[in-house]
Amino acid sequence: MGLLDKLANDTEQRAYMNYGLNDLINQSRSMYPMLKDIPMTYQQGSGYLESYPSGEVGSSEYPRPKEFPIDKFGIQIRNTNTTPEMVAADYVSHYMTDNDEYIKSNYEKFIDSLTPQQKELQKKRYNDYVQGYYTNEQGQQVELPKETRPFQDWKEQSDNDGIYRGLLFNQWSPSSYTDEQHELARQAKKYLGLL
Repeated sequence: MGLLDKLANDTEQRAYMNYGLNDLINQSRSMYPMLKDIPMTYQQGSGYLESYPSGEVGSSEYPRPKEFPIDKFGIQIRNTNTTPEMVAADYVSHYMTDNDEYIKSNYEKFIDSLTPQQKELQKKRYNDYVQGYYTNEQGQQVELPKETRPFQDWKEQSDNDGIYRGLLFNQWSPSSYTDEQHELARQAKKYLGLL
């Protein structure tokens, strides 16, 4: 990256941090009242978002933001292309699936309903992540940091959440899901006020 490109990128990031982040947070809270009291901050990094459950201190590369009280869930935004839907999806899949009784029950039924074919696709996705990339629905390879967690940890901590929010927030193709899963998603959307 040349000096002018670096300066342009730095300027864009500063502008986003001062103005765009506040707009994103305000839009997110306006569109999704469940986010009203959730601390959010920005730090450029990999991916779009990182959630910090209460008590989690983070990693050496991405420590828990100082703006997040240790006893409160918070969301760190890492990419200027993040949307309010992504913020809400992260909150639902990383917080509400553990802390809201209705969503937790709905999520557990949803994950229990995964078909053998969907479970095979999870294994394929995991193998892609272990290689350091995944193949999106358009068949394009998207590079990622290599996955180092065992399959079961990755599945329970990341992929199950992605499958769930993928239908609730239209991040994955609706044809990837069964009728039962569509009905569970409809119930969750109604509960969340998304319908």
